[in-house]
Amino acid sequence: MRLGQNYIEVSILNQGKQLRDAEDLQDLSLLLQKSPNVEILTLQGNSLAPNAGKELAQLIKTLNLSDSGL
Repeated sequence: MRLGQNYIEVSILNQGKQLRDAEDLQDLSLLLQKSPNVEILTLQGNSLAPNAGKELAQLIKTLNLSDSGL
């Protein structure tokens, strides 16, 4: 945990989105691409189907977001 620092967050908090597949993730994908140093991804208040979860995991790997520098 790094205290005293500001974290870069991408959030779709409580938007009620139904994320079922790659097409449904397009808006979130654009947000992540615009914030390459994101450390927090907030999906609370949305539905994430297994297929969309797999697509999101692949997107995170593709964008190299999994390396938080810890």
